[in-house]
Amino acid sequence: MRSIGRQRLRDLAGKTGFAFADDIGIAGLLCAAAGFADAVGYVNSGVFAANMTGNTVLAALALAGGHWDVASQRGMTLGAFCVGVVLASFLLRLFRERKVLPLSAEVALILAAAFMEPSATLSIVLIATAMGVQAVTVTRFRSVVASTVVVTTTMARLAEFATAWMVARPQAQAAVAKTGPALLVVIWSCYGIGAILAEFAMSVTSRPLFFPAAMIAIVAILITFQQESR
Repeated sequence: MRSIGRQRLRDLAGKTGFAFADDIGIAGLLCAAAGFADAVGYVNSGVFAANMTGNTVLAALALAGGHWDVASQRGMTLGAFCVGVVLASFLLRLFRERKVLPLSAEVALILAAAFMEPSATLSIVLIATAMGVQAVTVTRFRSVVASTVVVTTTMARLAEFATAWMVARPQAQAAVAKTGPALLVVIWSCYGIGAILAEFAMSVTSRPLFFPAAMIAIVAILITFQQESR
């Protein structure tokens, strides 16, 4: 029965092709979830859930101004993100790179935060932990390595590629597979789209975090299809 189920998964993946299991679609969903979580965290607590560069600056400013409670909250977010990275790294090593397990943990963390007061410190800590999990779970899309929780490097690489396209097009064309400009555009745009969706979701529901949790759950399913179709 198990082999029949796996064959059905392979057949489904083969029929749907890249429409459902394409790495670019997975990257888009992950980035939309991160942008959504960042927006919810910032609006409710003044802290980013995924952007640890921004949180480092905010924590430093709070320390400089003597706002110890604010600095502590932002410092806890930084620590939670690192805990998420450690958790995902442990799960990936223990279960031989099976990404569905840390992604499932990420979904659980986000759902737990969804049932808490949005401005509560524990809520943002749970979301930051989830983003730490995501940061190391899915980092490669075909031949391209990219982050789905921060877009600064993505923007720099995209601008660098655009410059190369203008001044040295043959070399830029040869580097398309390794650079993945379409992927970079999707990562950047979907991060912003996620934040826009968060704004609308927060205006219509008291549990907006259900949406990024659903996005990550879809990613876990798509990755399972990919693995079973190989």
